[in-house]
Amino acid sequence: MYKKLDEEYYVENPFLAHLQKLGWQIFRQNKDNPEDVKEIKSFNSSGEPVYGESVEFRENFREVILEEELKNLIKRINRWIEEGQITEVVRRITIPQSNSPLEANREIHDLLLENTSVFENRKTGEKSPSVRFIDFKNPQNNSFIAISQFKVNVPGTEKHIIPDIVLFVNGLPLVVVECKSPVIADPMNEAFIQLLRYQNKRGEKEGNEKLFWYNLLMVISFGQEARCGTITSGYEHFVEWKDPYPYCLSDISEDKNITNQQVLIQGMFSQKNLLDILHIFTLFKKSSDGGVDKIVSRYQQFRTVKKIIRRIKEGKTPKEKGGTVWHTQGSGKSLTMMYTVRAMYRDPELSKFKIVFVTDRKNLEEQLRDTSKSVGYTVNLAGSIREYQELLKTNTPDLVMGMIHKFQERELKKEFPLLNESPNILVMIDEAHRTQYKYLGANLKKSLPNAIRIAFTGTPIDKTERTFGDYIDKYSIRQSVDDGVTVEIVYEGRTHSGKLTDEEAANKKFEDVFSMLDAEEKHKIMGRYTWKSYLENKNVINDKAKDMIDHYVTHVFPNKFKAQVVTVSRIAAIRYKKALEEALKRKIRKLKEGYGNVDINLLEKLKVEVVISGNPNDPVKYHPYTDSKKHEAIIESFTLPFENVDGNQNSGEVGILVVQKMLITGFDAPIEQVMYLDNVLKEHNLLQAIARVNRVYKNKSCGFVVDYVGVLKHLKEALAIYADEDIEEITRVVI
Repeated sequence: MYKKLDEEYYVENPFLAHLQKLGWQIFRQNKDNPEDVKEIKSFNSSGEPVYGESVEFRENFREVILEEELKNLIKRINRWIEEGQITEVVRRITIPQSNSPLEANREIHDLLLENTSVFENRKTGEKSPSVRFIDFKNPQNNSFIAISQFKVNVPGTEKHIIPDIVLFVNGLPLVVVECKSPVIADPMNEAFIQLLRYQNKRGEKEGNEKLFWYNLLMVISFGQEARCGTITSGYEHFVEWKDPYPYCLSDISEDKNITNQQVLIQGMFSQKNLLDILHIFTLFKKSSDGGVDKIVSRYQQFRTVKKIIRRIKEGKTPKEKGGTVWHTQGSGKSLTMMYTVRAMYRDPELSKFKIVFVTDRKNLEEQLRDTSKSVGYTVNLAGSIREYQELLKTNTPDLVMGMIHKFQERELKKEFPLLNESPNILVMIDEAHRTQYKYLGANLKKSLPNAIRIAFTGTPIDKTERTFGDYIDKYSIRQSVDDGVTVEIVYEGRTHSGKLTDEEAANKKFEDVFSMLDAEEKHKIMGRYTWKSYLENKNVINDKAKDMIDHYVTHVFPNKFKAQVVTVSRIAAIRYKKALEEALKRKIRKLKEGYGNVDINLLEKLKVEVVISGNPNDPVKYHPYTDSKKHEAIIESFTLPFENVDGNQNSGEVGILVVQKMLITGFDAPIEQVMYLDNVLKEHNLLQAIARVNRVYKNKSCGFVVDYVGVLKHLKEALAIYADEDIEEITRVVI
């Protein structure tokens, strides 16, 4: 191997040199002596380190933190604290109460954000004064140390692990970097496997979990490419950081050949950015398999929040302060909204704002409930228009959520009175193109005349309806796919006997369905029924259900992914359940005869379920499918892997979900790979529906949209009102 392409020379040393330019102190560990750590003063023209004096950070390789550095920084940040109290708070952060590594990580993360306390400030007599581990307001008041070849022992053995680079803030190991030479096979995957080994995640005792109690994020790199993830990230969720914002590429180098590693370092590890990522852009949330995920923002979320804060501060009018955020579906808009709230609360100039959410995302409501402590604001959920208006009248700095699905449309159409003239109100509207939002949006504009309004959308804004102002940030479908944040969508129009392309074709199809009738009887039927009735016809549904099951069992089920069927009406959804179940039974019988190679035992357990909305006067036959409590259990099961059981004892046996209007927008189930469309959706609803299958999941290379009604025609019509560049972004990834 050429020296220039080994990992130390080609990857690790340039990484360290870049950190040094950003103000980090750089050291390299002597692998034989824990007390011998040499400072790297600089790198010569050949890229070799120039060493300075030795420094003693640890007494042995069992230590994973730099304890003396931590104590010194606690004293620097909290000048009143005494030695015995420092020992007390160090013990608190080094001996967590939690049992699992993830729980310990969360406990320590909360300590870093929320601080701890001691009995009293002995200099002033103040009781229970707060003790800070990190000074988030003054980055220069912290220490930033990177140690290369940070050797740590494997507890209970004579073995050791040696992460390539560990980044310490105030003596705490927040970042672990694993470097690989670009000449080895699959260097990124090899680096990821190495990180699994360090964390004891391969079933053997071969790592040191304590090192990761403090971990904010991890990086894998081979120089040209670098990706970041957290302790809960699978390989597919290690992503690139492609924007050094607020820096420019010219801040990195005048060389045009800037590597992704350089962009990631500049964007994530400049001292202010790293502290912001820890303080604002990291959270824990329930995962799709019922566990907990640690989430660090993606670069477009970080960039957007920074732009929003800047626009609010620098704009002269409410219109100039607001605008539109177009981030494609699946790229984390709800989290971007969450991060914006956190950033507002953490900013002294903006923490007194009232923030108003207009959304129907139940997951966003739950997320706010779960993280309200770290958000800072009191979260108030309005269950009615009257309650909503009362909350908007106050000047209390809080977060008011208007859950749109809880409001009656007739109430939304009624004109609101003037409620609050304060300029310190931020209104964030999620998916602002929806009809009911337009009613509420117009009312909020009149009732909160000086409020700042920001619209979030996953689909492009109509050229004639950019009422919220210019784009604050754009993150397109193409960018999302290129970044590995979403997967490509493969479109497939079916050509079997159940196909129709539009309403006219549907009417013609009656000639086939009712061919046994004479002309007079046909005429009566054609006058009384429409294309909707055709799509509800049992024979047509049975025909398509067979085709769906054949497609699903052949292309989707072998990889353990799930399916959603979108129907024209509620009665069609109910009929589809029976038809799909019958088609599945027939398919299983054929498979048992030897016509295929799939897991028949698992397939026999697969359930088909219906989730539809209910009305007070519904016939009894609708009731089993409209119960909201049953819906929750069904949705929970659908989002879980097959045969998986979560903490609520929900299993993942629901494999096919049949809906009409529910769960085709704002529904996040990464395990869903295919959507069978048997309803004519148009414009934004169509764009949002097909994006249900674009979420990233392990071993998921693409999503499928199988079209039984010719929606591609309507997709082209929907795109006609958008700008040319917006059309291109969408059509390039629906292939």
